[in-house]
Amino acid sequence: MTGRWFTYNQARERLGITWADFKALVASGALQRELIGDHYSISEASVLDVLAAHGGDDQTAGPAFTPWTRAEDPDAFNDRATPKDEGDEH
Repeated sequence: MTGRWFTYNQARERLGITWADFKALVASGALQRELIGDHYSISEASVLDVLAAHGGDDQTAGPAFTPWTRAEDPDAFNDRATPKDEGDEH
């Protein structure tokens, strides 16, 4: 089969379900998996089929994007370059 393949975590996040529910879908055969390299991957087509079957057939269905803010991790932005990082400081 051709097309995109998701890691287990990517597929589970796309579906917006718990690990237990995800494992049940894999065990039932609703999600097509294939050994690619050294790990199993889930076909995007089967993820979209599950979304369609459960009323989430919109291509944008899944977890909503939430921006990352400094309030969530104050030290996260300390590694970013600043204008002073360019050249010598005077």
